[in-house]
Amino acid sequence: MNILQRLGLFPPPVTVPYYGDWTTLIWENRGAASVEPHPSVFTNYPIWGIDISKWQGDIDLVKAKADGIRFVLAKCSEGYGYYDPKFERTYALCQELHLPLTAYHFVRPGVATQYQLDTIKKALEGKPVYGFALDCEVWDGQDSAKITDVIWNLLIKCKPFVNAERYFIYSRKSWWDYYVKRSTHWKEEADAWPAHWGVEKPWVMADWPSWTVWQAGIVNNRFGVPGAIDFDVWNPAVPFPGDEPPPADDFSLRLYVRELDKLIEVNDAN
Repeated sequence: MNILQRLGLFPPPVTVPYYGDWTTLIWENRGAASVEPHPSVFTNYPIWGIDISKWQGDIDLVKAKADGIRFVLAKCSEGYGYYDPKFERTYALCQELHLPLTAYHFVRPGVATQYQLDTIKKALEGKPVYGFALDCEVWDGQDSAKITDVIWNLLIKCKPFVNAERYFIYSRKSWWDYYVKRSTHWKEEADAWPAHWGVEKPWVMADWPSWTVWQAGIVNNRFGVPGAIDFDVWNPAVPFPGDEPPPADDFSLRLYVRELDKLIEVNDAN
């Protein structure tokens, strides 16, 4: 057990040596052992969202919206050739429920940029989304120059074919500030979506003055999810896309979800 574990803090992954500012790492993760959002987050930031992938299974988004969720962030792809098996379902439900959806791609710096662009294109072909994000949190054994180059080119080169109104970079300050080269252009091309758990206000990556979406922690057994789920909030200083009128009553929506799940099962079987 290393010193950070003895202190009850989260160390960087054992496969990723950390040579950056240890003070930043320790303070960014202080109190993160519980991973719960700070209690003030729920009242100070009333526009709530959830961040989901296959690991949460078939989420009841009808219940999630009824419980106060107003936007969704969902994994669509990773690296080369991986497509999240729950994204199609999530996409269809967000369309039906008029929940603004941000799709995200998990960046693999060790995979060629063009291969990742091809994967993103296939994942989102014919699917307009409110937002698109690059999830930046692994180094894949690459140096800072390569990591920066891959992320930048993915961000710029995906825009001609991704039909999104807003673009985001998801990361932690400790990771981004060490592995990615500084540039004033990042904030011109994408909004910040920092991860910082258990605090009243997030630390934002060095290339942005502020944030638009903040992953504030993990909640359990809420919003239609029997287990843990990432909880996010929208910055009230940033215009929110807003809620559309509900397309149907609760009973009709649940019928829609049931029929959608049946269709997905048939497609998977074939």
